[in-house]
Amino acid sequence: MKICLINPTDFPRTEVFDLSSHLSEAGYEVTILFPTKNKVLNADVKKISFPAYFLPKIHYTIPNLIQEYSIISDLVTKGNYNIIQACDYDYLTSLPPLFVKKKINIPLIITTDAFPGISWFFGNRFVDAVGKTYTQTLGKLIFNFCDKLVVLSNNLAEDSKKIGISPKKVCVIPNGINFNQFSPEVDGTEIRKKLNITDNEKVILFVGRLSLVKRVDILIDVIKRLSEEGLQVKAVIIGDGEYRDYYHKLAESNNNIIFTGSISHSEIQKYFAMADVFMLPSLSEGLPNVLLEVAACAKPIVATNTGGISDIVIHGKTGFLVEHGDLDAFIEYVRLILNDEELSKKLGNNAYEHVRKEFDWSVIIKKYEQVYEGLTRM
Repeated sequence: MKICLINPTDFPRTEVFDLSSHLSEAGYEVTILFPTKNKVLNADVKKISFPAYFLPKIHYTIPNLIQEYSIISDLVTKGNYNIIQACDYDYLTSLPPLFVKKKINIPLIITTDAFPGISWFFGNRFVDAVGKTYTQTLGKLIFNFCDKLVVLSNNLAEDSKKIGISPKKVCVIPNGINFNQFSPEVDGTEIRKKLNITDNEKVILFVGRLSLVKRVDILIDVIKRLSEEGLQVKAVIIGDGEYRDYYHKLAESNNNIIFTGSISHSEIQKYFAMADVFMLPSLSEGLPNVLLEVAACAKPIVATNTGGISDIVIHGKTGFLVEHGDLDAFIEYVRLILNDEELSKKLGNNAYEHVRKEFDWSVIIKKYEQVYEGLTRM
């Protein structure tokens, strides 16, 4: 079976790359299409062992969308593809496949990790209003026209009903986790030494984009309060973004906070390994890959109860869920984990077992196979 995957960004997103790789291993012929303004393969794309084609970068909407339609239509028709799968309806790259589907009657799958303005919020009223309007108009049109809508979490499946999408069209298939890269066996001692963290200091870890929606300010307040209580604790904040200077300024008088900047994905598991607890205080999330990776390293998690996080963090079993902005609850649960080594190990081991059972790529590929087979029999 031949699958044409449309990646919405000009770099190979982790979930698209991993899905393509595992589909290829399962015997599927996979082709990825990338939007780009210059036809030069970056280092990550060069690593892909299956065909990659270029779409126009959408700077001039109408001409570029027409060109994209032409490229997809020509490729899919000549290559005798069985299915088109486009990622994220909130990118304009999801529009041309609708017309290709109509032209040659090929099954179309749309995947999404969030419904902007409905289940995901930027934190800006205007932006969130635009997102909601887009989802309820053009987004709904895309959903109704595609053959199957794949959402990454049970929370999104419920939210799809609010938009008016038929439950028969929706299926839940999360992203998977690569257990060859992330495991409890990784040693974080080297990273602790590199960051000058002593053996008797506990570590709260955050990994993500330094944006307003990630609410890193809550973590900064947590570390401040716990330090005032006399706990020997450090916060390690990994990532970069438009609010980097803002968060640095908030933390500038606190010697217990370490900003590392961006860390390569191939090295990040060593940072997970040295952590005692992972904290994600975001305003909104889809199904965060970082939580799957942390859980695969058997680390306890304290996170906001938003988006698909509750599919990964089972309250009291694999970590703790907190309502958005509840600083006292974040402090309580982080303190509890840091002060109780037995509880920490239990939560971490439960997290590992949970993601191993539900999010292994072998499980995910079987779910996609059922969808593909159902659509090609239609």
